[in-house]
Amino acid sequence: IPPCFSHFSGRYILEALFDYLIEIEGTYNTTWSDPTFWAEFESHYGYVHHPSMLYFAEGLTKYANGAPVWLRREVL
Repeated sequence: IPPCFSHFSGRYILEALFDYLIEIEGTYNTTWSDPTFWAEFESHYGYVHHPSMLYFAEGLTKYANGAPVWLRREVL
């Protein structure tokens, strides 16, 4: 963990949390180079990289005195 990110900033973390931050950094570095992690990560692309459907809510539009209400559907 660098002590400073630039000459304008430093770091601040409670000393009680420092060991946990070191553990998180180690796990991150290990995971970043793990092809199994990336295979699982990329397996979700079919769900997250597509446009969301919009649904015109006719009943809510009437309830809102004619203001058009559209709902974004987030179903898998």
